[in-house]
Amino acid sequence: MSAGEQPADGWDSSQDAARCALDSSSWLRQTTRAGYAGGVEHASDPSAYPFVFACLRSGNCCAIPDGVVRITARDEAAMAEHLGLTAPAFRSRYVQRGTDRLKDGLGGRCVFLREGRAGAACEVYPARPTQCRTWPYWPELLRSPERLQAALRTCPGITLLDASMRPRQLPDR
Repeated sequence: MSAGEQPADGWDSSQDAARCALDSSSWLRQTTRAGYAGGVEHASDPSAYPFVFACLRSGNCCAIPDGVVRITARDEAAMAEHLGLTAPAFRSRYVQRGTDRLKDGLGGRCVFLREGRAGAACEVYPARPTQCRTWPYWPELLRSPERLQAALRTCPGITLLDASMRPRQLPDR
């Protein structure tokens, strides 16, 4: 497999389209598209989550209108190198002026999201930001059943484990 190539997953978008309806809750607009509104926060142990995840390349996580993709200096350097750009050129073209977030692409989607016959693809997949790499293993999905339900509605690649398979239960309200 060459650099930047994503594995085929056999996902039939016509068959599973109903599973991919975007959730319009304010939390998803603020945090999805690989963004945690307050900054980078990611999981240390995916086995602690009540679900398993296999990316089906729906692109839903990258297409939430008004989503926020925050990047670190390391993320910026890796993406710039992957695209063959200098850091200042990358920042000028892709980073919102005076912030640590990526600019929005067409329709408020991630600027690096590309659609194709095999599903959605990330133009910088091998060098994608930390927040993208850690989706959906974000601590707020452990802390909030509502946020977990919103993520389940948005992402067809998240499969909730039944209670007997869960290493930890979600906290009660």
